[in-house]
Amino acid sequence: MVNAYVTTDTTEDALACVRGGVDLISVSYHAPHSPWHVPPAHLHSIAPILSDRDRARAMLQAADRELGRLLAEALPRGYTVFVFMDNGTAQALGGRKGTVFDGGVRVPCLAAGPLVAPGVEDTPCGVVDLYSTILAVFGIPGDGGPHMGPHSRSLLPLLQGQPEPRRWCYAERWTPVGSDPRFGVTPWARAVRGTRY
Repeated sequence: MVNAYVTTDTTEDALACVRGGVDLISVSYHAPHSPWHVPPAHLHSIAPILSDRDRARAMLQAADRELGRLLAEALPRGYTVFVFMDNGTAQALGGRKGTVFDGGVRVPCLAAGPLVAPGVEDTPCGVVDLYSTILAVFGIPGDGGPHMGPHSRSLLPLLQGQPEPRRWCYAERWTPVGSDPRFGVTPWARAVRGTRY
């Protein structure tokens, strides 16, 4: 779409895939993210907008509304949908993005669809677990082998209400991305979290 708000344009692309019956769709919203700006008025209710925090909240609300529009079409068609962030929230929203502190690595993982039992689960998980989980959703055997890394574990049992004894998940940060973390520009930071700490 020409001159479309990027969050809306991303949603329209995803909806075209849903309507076309594409089996696996990955949708990467960029909002809220700097540069902080005011989204179209019909997508948010934040007023007055006086600060970056206000702009970030308006962007978050716009992304939430667009995600809702996508879910309204995907779920009735039988899709299993995962909403996962790749890092914590930005400082404009009170987070600690770019760190291994709680506000930089603790993010929500939401799932909805025919394979998901209603409820809340506090077992630690990580984005790497999506590899094994997606295979399980499609009924493809996965062994957590070299294509997924040894730590990818299917979340499908958890999503179906079966307890999982996983005790921890791991996060790390260094720059530049892709370099050997032992010799990066910034210190190699690592953290392990469980259900309590």
